[in-house]
Amino acid sequence: MRFQNRTILMLLNITFVAALIISPTGAFAACDQPDAPDCPCFDSNGVWNPSGAFIQDVAIQTVGTKESCGVNNGGKPYYQMVLGCINEDCALLQAWLLSLTDVLIPIIDVRQAWCSETISYWHRETGIPYSGGYSNCGWHCNWLNYSVGDLKEWYITEGDGGRGRWIEPCDVDYENYVLGVTLPVPGSYVSWRTYDDFNDTWVFDGWSHSLMINEMWLHKDVHSDLFQVKVTLLEGNSGNEVKNEREFEDLLTFTPQGSGWINGNKKIYGFGVDLNSRGQPIYDASRLHLVPWLFVKAPPQYDPVMTTDPIWEQHYRPNIAALKTYAKLVRQAGGEPNVMTSSGALQLRGIPDGNEVNWRFPQGLPGGEEVVIDLLDIHPLPIKGIELKWGTSALPGDYRVQYTTPGQPYQEAIVPKMPDVSHLPSGTSIPVPAIFNSSATGVQVRYVKLIFPNTFQQDAVLQELRFHYEQGPMTDSEVCPFKILGDLDYNCRVDFHDVALMAGNWLIDCYLTPQKPACVPE
Repeated sequence: MRFQNRTILMLLNITFVAALIISPTGAFAACDQPDAPDCPCFDSNGVWNPSGAFIQDVAIQTVGTKESCGVNNGGKPYYQMVLGCINEDCALLQAWLLSLTDVLIPIIDVRQAWCSETISYWHRETGIPYSGGYSNCGWHCNWLNYSVGDLKEWYITEGDGGRGRWIEPCDVDYENYVLGVTLPVPGSYVSWRTYDDFNDTWVFDGWSHSLMINEMWLHKDVHSDLFQVKVTLLEGNSGNEVKNEREFEDLLTFTPQGSGWINGNKKIYGFGVDLNSRGQPIYDASRLHLVPWLFVKAPPQYDPVMTTDPIWEQHYRPNIAALKTYAKLVRQAGGEPNVMTSSGALQLRGIPDGNEVNWRFPQGLPGGEEVVIDLLDIHPLPIKGIELKWGTSALPGDYRVQYTTPGQPYQEAIVPKMPDVSHLPSGTSIPVPAIFNSSATGVQVRYVKLIFPNTFQQDAVLQELRFHYEQGPMTDSEVCPFKILGDLDYNCRVDFHDVALMAGNWLIDCYLTPQKPACVPE
């Protein structure tokens, strides 16, 4: 689930010059995108701005949010779960901005499978484990994670003194379980991937999926021995909508050491546990249920299976040591990068996070002001660019964004000019990308500089600054909640991939295990 790269030469010619026209009813020009909220086909199910004490409370309010207008991965899930909108006005603005050009700016999040984005959105709206969800501007200044691989990388990095922990499926232990350590908790992240049990290998085929545990039932026998863990799950992009219908009768059964399968060829890939500032798992105790059994029931005896994961080893594991070292460096420096201004007229702290921190540029601030963000070291992940979200009171014009590494000259980022946005509805914000190189791939960055050449004619507020990182190639897919004949990977269609699976299954059944009944001639 990467950002789709587009021809950057066309981007150089993009100049947004159209003025924003709002009708007396406050709506944008009708149907700026084919799946915009003001299109007749738009499905508005689910709450735009969910809230609640626990992440499941937030997630449940979005159940029923679904794709619409016949646009793949489009409709409300795109504007809400991917672009992060919390109201219809925000979605209308995003649709309008996208309509100003037929070339999608590479840093803008395009329509893509959105199960991992849904998990990220729920975390952001609940404010766990950080106030911005997965956004920790110490090392990961972006609330979005785009795939199972990105989420696993986040939890493993945070596991070294941060606010998360990753549980491998082989670490699940019923005999000596510890909640949040060898067993997930309600609200924990869950992922699955295609699994090859003949070689004990995780398959890289784009059919991974992200979910979240809603409730758990711990079944214990008369000796208080745990022998079964049932869970219900919440998920996005299941049959193109947010659902809370799936359940696993026993978690261990669906790990590589168990006999169960998910959708025919998938197993549980691992769990992510959110931790509080004291390192304790965050969960709603009322969703954790004890089920006593009046007889002796021994825990299931499974030998841990040591799996191989070529795509993880090649593209993700090499980042982990550097990410942990970098995260530790930032924590030791106070938990955030340094922010420096060229004059005493501005007093800025932290990185604008869309929540507690913002930068205010007062009316009359002289031109020539510069703001430099020092990431303290070259970031371990290549950076594709940044996204600046400005409040609607005023949008500074003609500012520049630059980036560099120590000992190198600053390079100019590509910042598109924006239209007149002085009459936007309150509560919206204007996202402005700054792309760091001509191929829209990541580059090494330590310093980012914002240059404001003109005097500020009005107060301006930078509400959020997000870094977009170049991450690994792992991708997710939609999940089909029902079975179609011949659809072996449960993606709601029969395609070449299914034919390949049929052929592979036939070879295994009839040549590697000829004793199976399916291979005995009639």
